[in-house]
Amino acid sequence: MAQKQKKTITSYCHPPSSTTTQKPVLDESRVFYVSVLDRLANDGSRDRYAFLAGPFATHQEALDLVDACSAHALAHYDRAEFYGYGTLSLPRDYPNLPLGLFNSLLAKFCSEKPPVIVPHNSSLL
Repeated sequence: MAQKQKKTITSYCHPPSSTTTQKPVLDESRVFYVSVLDRLANDGSRDRYAFLAGPFATHQEALDLVDACSAHALAHYDRAEFYGYGTLSLPRDYPNLPLGLFNSLLAKFCSEKPPVIVPHNSSLL
């Protein structure tokens, strides 16, 4: 019986963060959030989502905060390393727009003035 030859892994790289390569969505009819996903089953039947920051008027504002929100979650929540982080959007006229769990911490995350939270059913114009 022939013996399999062992392969040596010479290098390994993680893919780049999605926040560095994702192009922002331009849609004034929607508001945007930093989100977190806890996938409890591979078929998506038991996924849990949370809004970490938002709602924001632009997708870019949410994208800019993904790394800071995920870093805060990793520092304070035991299961956070198993979660997925990204952005999501809701229609601007969605009833009772939720507020992000970390909204009160946005000043800590931003080196400049934090983005403006969009009031419920407000208009940008």
